[in-house]
Amino acid sequence: MNKTAAILLAAVLIAAAGSAVYRPALEAGFYLDDLPSIVNNHAITDVSDLGAIWNFWPTRFLTYLTLALNYHRAGLNPASYRVFNVVVHLAAALLVYLILLEPVRLPRSASLAGALFFLLHPVQTQAVTYIVQRAASLAALFYLATIFFYFKSFRTSPVRGWRKTFYLLALISAAAAFLSKEYAVTLPFSLLLIQRLFGERGRRSRLGLVPFFVLLLIFSMIVFSHRENPYYRDSGQLQLLREAASPAEPESPPPVPVSDYFRTQPRVALTYLRLVFYPVAQQLDYDYPFFSSLVEPPVAFSLAVIAALLLAAVKAAALSPPAALGTLWFFLALLPESSLVPILDPIAEHRLYLPLFGPALLFGLLVQRFILPRPRFLLAPAAVILCLAALTFQRNRAWTDPVAFWEDNAARAPGKARVVGNLGKAYLDVLERAPPLSPAERSRYRRRAVEAFERVLEIDPRQGAAHVNLGVLYIDHFNDYSRAEEHLRSALELYPGYAPAHLNLGVIRLNRGELEEAIEKFKRTLEFDPRNQAAFLNLSACYINLGRLDEGADWVRRGLAIWPEKPAYYERLALIARRRGEEEAAARYDRQAAELRRRRGF
Repeated sequence: MNKTAAILLAAVLIAAAGSAVYRPALEAGFYLDDLPSIVNNHAITDVSDLGAIWNFWPTRFLTYLTLALNYHRAGLNPASYRVFNVVVHLAAALLVYLILLEPVRLPRSASLAGALFFLLHPVQTQAVTYIVQRAASLAALFYLATIFFYFKSFRTSPVRGWRKTFYLLALISAAAAFLSKEYAVTLPFSLLLIQRLFGERGRRSRLGLVPFFVLLLIFSMIVFSHRENPYYRDSGQLQLLREAASPAEPESPPPVPVSDYFRTQPRVALTYLRLVFYPVAQQLDYDYPFFSSLVEPPVAFSLAVIAALLLAAVKAAALSPPAALGTLWFFLALLPESSLVPILDPIAEHRLYLPLFGPALLFGLLVQRFILPRPRFLLAPAAVILCLAALTFQRNRAWTDPVAFWEDNAARAPGKARVVGNLGKAYLDVLERAPPLSPAERSRYRRRAVEAFERVLEIDPRQGAAHVNLGVLYIDHFNDYSRAEEHLRSALELYPGYAPAHLNLGVIRLNRGELEEAIEKFKRTLEFDPRNQAAFLNLSACYINLGRLDEGADWVRRGLAIWPEKPAYYERLALIARRRGEEEAAARYDRQAAELRRRRGF
């Protein structure tokens, strides 16, 4: 079989296997950061407004541009976003195959084994199925493309004139990686490492690296010039994560000390290694302890293991460059998020996406060294790949049931407020969005939701979101406005500018018919959250009930100016038109709302 046919066959196998194991994920909804980054993110609602997308998060511009394209094409249909993520993952796996062929120079079958390991490993689900973490997979795609094109430019005959083309493609891919996720800062060093290990040491190869380090300098200048952007401080990430239950609380807990974060990361690296070789008990959200000393036994042991692995890799560099690259790549790719830069969460599985290239290379190397010379053992790597595929399929199925998903996570992290809060929110969503429940089921989910949010407050009494969610439960599902108001006022005692609390106090007034007070509360909501969709709709409801239809329509149009593709606004305009006896206008608004729901997945 010639080289082109082999690559096409590998591409077909990768596409078939990846599509099969990720098919269940298309049925899943939005999780955690998906809500503020997609569902409630005004920056992605207009794909032509590149300035808004850039200002939202400059060094993830391409990531959010692709989210904006998804939104433009399919609104809030999660399947559309995940199809894109799966395609990115398939392309990344194909690049792994091509890189293992060249410059690593493994045999085709060993390269395919490594690519399938990368593709089908269950730890990759968090960068594929968890929609907003496409930042990790998209940056990895461009990162791997850079490596492939860069070394292709050195090993292509200059007679054909392709060297400059491949080199230019490498530079473009590198720039795209830097604009997808920040961990691309290691890219120039990865190129240097591969050059050193695989013999590209001439003057031309050294000069060829200079533009990539210039890109790194430009990237650093972008980050510095936008240093006030909350996404370059961990408080921004904290607020995104808390918005799983409701919009972000205006205050954040003290940041993690740099020293504690650094001392914890050796232990985290060992946990990552465990996930690579024994990928069970996965969690979206870990309750991971911080360590305050390098001599604590878990940290000291982890440091010893890491040092031994790095020493072995350095010593193996001359004898087995692929083995050295596989080991050194893993730790180099982890550095940006597992070193001196403190992040709210010390561990997250999507951070393993790019580092997993290292173990994938080592798996391919094992196949080359120990399996291909002994064909009778070919079933061993096949069994490993099938086991990984089965685990990935099972993990993707888990994402389709938020209640079971968060119950499993809460069982593994029972002391983490965010996990328990998301479990409570999953119960609340069943009450609000599921088909009609039996009285017994409704009672069970109400009780579980209350218990979950009360448990959150036991873990962390400063969780204003838990108070608000209890308020929503007592308003919508117990009709107990007194209890609801107690919780909402408790949230405001913690965070006086917390918009969801003001909003739901307004809902209580609206439900009681206290319309003027309700108007005051909804306007107060907009002072703290000027894009609050529900506040515009509730203000219109108040004015409609007061018989002031023009003012009601005015508040709807204000909301439409910010959220032009939300069907609820058109439905409200249809209601107002009918109150005025304008049936033709009402029908037109109804058609607009129906078309938006059809096209946008609302």
